[in-house]
Amino acid sequence: MLIHRFIKNALEEVRIETTEYQGKKYLSIRVWFDASKGLNDDWRPSQKGITISIDLLEELKQGIDKAVYEIIQKKKFSGRRPAISKKRGLTGQKEITKQ
Repeated sequence: MLIHRFIKNALEEVRIETTEYQGKKYLSIRVWFDASKGLNDDWRPSQKGITISIDLLEELKQGIDKAVYEIIQKKKFSGRRPAISKKRGLTGQKEITKQ
């Protein structure tokens, strides 16, 4: 089941999905690409990504939380702020992209 997706670039998007295989549930975070190169919507999963058992979600969350904390701390002390622009995501919501 698709949980969330966002545009990575003109021909790629990142999808977060839950799946089930042999009775076990997994979380997949994967880059999908437009195989038609913009001619029609022919989205396919790439090898770029990760699929893990939902039993490991807390470990993944802890790692992401630590990474976010480190990034925020470095921004506080770098004195430089990233440029921010708004663009529409595939869900129609405005998403913030740092350049």
